[in-house]
Amino acid sequence: MKAKLRKGVRIRPEAFGGVVQIKDGGAFQVDPIGFDIISQIKEGIEIDHIIKNMKEKYEDSPKVEEDIHKFTRKLVEEGVIEIEKE
Repeated sequence: MKAKLRKGVRIRPEAFGGVVQIKDGGAFQVDPIGFDIISQIKEGIEIDHIIKNMKEKYEDSPKVEEDIHKFTRKLVEEGVIEIEKE
């Protein structure tokens, strides 16, 4: 599954995570893990590979995959990313 940032969305790092700015919808803060996920999406990395990367980074925590799916659903709802149809 592949996702991409929508047009008009910008991300910028901050001291503790980052800020996601939506051209016509304001902005919100994300924690460091969320910023890492969004950065990987911006780089064009597929969701399955992001999950693998995060599991390695966070020692195969059982909740990683579930949390990433919840977070990506939230990003879709907020208009930050769109999922590309295969």
